[in-house]
Amino acid sequence: MKNFSIDIPDKIFGIDSLNIIIFTPLLVLVILFLLSVNVVFIPKFNELLSMQNNLTDVQGRTQTVLEKTIYIQSIDSTELQKNEDFLSSALMPQNNSYLLVGVIRKVITKFGFQIDSFLINPGKVSDESAKSTLTKGVSKIPIKVVITGPKTSYLDLVKGLEKTLPLLSISSFKMSSLGILVKLDLEISAFYIEDSSLFDINKLTLADLTLKKEETDLVTNLSSFEILEKGEGIIVEPKVEFKKYDRKDPFSL
Repeated sequence: MKNFSIDIPDKIFGIDSLNIIIFTPLLVLVILFLLSVNVVFIPKFNELLSMQNNLTDVQGRTQTVLEKTIYIQSIDSTELQKNEDFLSSALMPQNNSYLLVGVIRKVITKFGFQIDSFLINPGKVSDESAKSTLTKGVSKIPIKVVITGPKTSYLDLVKGLEKTLPLLSISSFKMSSLGILVKLDLEISAFYIEDSSLFDINKLTLADLTLKKEETDLVTNLSSFEILEKGEGIIVEPKVEFKKYDRKDPFSL
């Protein structure tokens, strides 16, 4: 059997062949190490870093939920329910102008007044400047109403309208005397939540849940208002039934 041999020159590219033979395995190891770092170690490190970040995020959210739970449990449930009733009663349950007319009629009847006429503005409020002053997601229901009643009671009537839940806002007030009676031409608005989906309870922070002094004062103030019983004095929106008349045009005969 013949021996296999390769003739290697003394120098390759000006470098001693012996040096190249000695350092070639080391160079191969360095290249393999760099490849393993890029292919194995760096992805694993990034994966571990991502897991650590996720763990930190979960721990932070868990702590936040725990703080919210502790705060809610520290509140008197009876007091919390009472405050919720006041706040929910302050707004109309829906955008219904006829419901608002019923609320107004319920209030004015107690003071001997009656509704002569009312004008409903169909659709949403178009006055953008008025809407911009409201809290996000809360809109107004405006109506115009003319009422008559005893002149001696009109001040009590106005106070009654302003101290009733749902909240009523008198934006226009005109009065004319009719002997012992008085005629009031009013523009009154109520408020309702336009879209409840705007309020995501899962995104509420502990600061959002904690009542501020202004909010506490508001709830205390609302407790002095009279809450109308639901369903009383309600005017049902009339249903218009469409009828088709099959009438021939006499001029087409």
